[in-house]
Amino acid sequence: MQRSHAYGGTSFSLGPFIKCPHPEMVEVLARGGFDFAVADMEHTPLEPAALYPMVLAAELYGMPLVVRIPLRNEMYFKKVLDLGVRYVQVPFVQTAADAEEAMRLSHFSPEGGRGLCRFVRAAGFSDVPKDNYMRGANEDVRLVLQIEDHVGVDNIEAITSVPGIDTVFIGPWDLSASYGVPGDVWNPIVAEAMQKVATLVTGKGLRLGAFTDTAEGVRRLADLGATLIEYGSDLQLAYQGGAALRASFS
Repeated sequence: MQRSHAYGGTSFSLGPFIKCPHPEMVEVLARGGFDFAVADMEHTPLEPAALYPMVLAAELYGMPLVVRIPLRNEMYFKKVLDLGVRYVQVPFVQTAADAEEAMRLSHFSPEGGRGLCRFVRAAGFSDVPKDNYMRGANEDVRLVLQIEDHVGVDNIEAITSVPGIDTVFIGPWDLSASYGVPGDVWNPIVAEAMQKVATLVTGKGLRLGAFTDTAEGVRRLADLGATLIEYGSDLQLAYQGGAALRASFS
């Protein structure tokens, strides 16, 4: 994934969540110069059938599309990966067992236990030889594992020791709620937890991701070593743009 932004000594990829799930929104964000976008199945009504044209639009523009599934569930892994999605964001990872389950559900045998069907888009509708398909799929899939509560933070050493992990992602809003300061994402206790995760993740050579909805947050996350920064959402950007325009004529 391209890293076209930088702050301090960190270069990073920047992209928003898509809360208005439509292929035209993917196109708008790609034309806007974002490095990627996140199709959110956790906090929107987005279903796999509506995700399909969004995947096509992202490929048309050469922009990676991360898909956040709502649950660590076999059905969601299969439906998303069968569309040809490479980046799957997995919410609420608390333990090494959770990370191992995500790896198993997202990889074909022998690395995992993902269900196999050759007549899906990811396999070229059977055009790709089955051995090439399974091997290539296992090599291409990238998981973004979300750490969202104090349990995940406490277990971060074990989670980051699971073989095959690519990216560990900090969800600061749920993390702040877990520590009893909901919404206060830079409260010292939350910042300390984020620093613990960042130190372990980057120290093991893994990619660190995190969410923010402010420019100052982007700078602070870059200072932590985050190279995958998910910024706000399409709806936030639309609202802020409209509000700024309105304010300029008030």
